[in-house]
Amino acid sequence: MGWSRPDSGLEGALARTFAKEESELLWLAFLLTGDCEISMHVVVNAMDIDASNPFFRNWMISWSRKLVIAKALSSVDRRMGESVRRARQLPCPTPAEIVNPDWSLDSDTGKTELERALLAIDLFPRCALLLTVFEKVSIDDAASLLNVDRETVRFGKAIGLAELTRNLAANQQFEVSARAVSPSGSFAAF
Repeated sequence: MGWSRPDSGLEGALARTFAKEESELLWLAFLLTGDCEISMHVVVNAMDIDASNPFFRNWMISWSRKLVIAKALSSVDRRMGESVRRARQLPCPTPAEIVNPDWSLDSDTGKTELERALLAIDLFPRCALLLTVFEKVSIDDAASLLNVDRETVRFGKAIGLAELTRNLAANQQFEVSARAVSPSGSFAAF
């Protein structure tokens, strides 16, 4: 089976699927690392697999996402440690900061606005948010990937959600109130 006619049949479908996934994987790597060059390197290394067997297509795509996540996070390991330390210095966001009942996302918000809002978040809270919410990684697995404990992941996720809400609202010119300090918040619900 060759890739000489990528627009036809099963081979074409597989090629199109991987082209779409590669773009999404590149974006995922970029959001995790915040660096275009590193992201390209991560995806190229992660996608270096034999895609000729359609039986393994979904498994390979899923595995590729896992590889991109692991390689992207390892590429920013030193910056991640610094970001975790900065996050631990922040006050706990309140539930109202995370889910503002007076604001909702415009239906025409696109990938560019989402990317801008995500990349404005410091590395650790952004990665905690991306892993647990966007990629649906368990808290335990995210803790392992981020080399922190479960409560720190929950805290990072809460910070990321609050900042994402604030960033997206700012893009829509919606005034979000300043952060209220909650010195002893629990994030079990998040």
